[in-house]
Amino acid sequence: MALITAADQLRFAFHLGLTASTSGFFGAQGREVAGLKARDPGVIERLASWNVLNMEMESSTHFTLGTLAAVRTGMISLVYSNRVKGEWMDDLERIAGDKAAERVGLEAVRLLATMDAWKKEHQKPYYVPQMLEPEP
Repeated sequence: MALITAADQLRFAFHLGLTASTSGFFGAQGREVAGLKARDPGVIERLASWNVLNMEMESSTHFTLGTLAAVRTGMISLVYSNRVKGEWMDDLERIAGDKAAERVGLEAVRLLATMDAWKKEHQKPYYVPQMLEPEP
């Protein structure tokens, strides 16, 4: 909720959706390089047909460790390429995207601190935005 709110308040375009967390960068993501065959050559197209717009390698570990440590976790993933269409961001787009992701992440942390303070002040175990609306 904090990441969505932060991106919306900062007026950055975002997509909330599914990601595929893979075990590797090359073969596991359908890439072929010298000496390494793609583990599943059709993985990109199949995931795209399921509306999975992102592949990466780290988030499942972050979410697992966060759960084990009982801390909140979140993920912002800047999608640098559309491998189905063969499109890639240029350097300036990547730099701007990275800066936007940083701003969203920092704002989300600020929002979480605000939510935590509200919960403490009102002695509530949870927070939802409707709690801030004035009572009729």
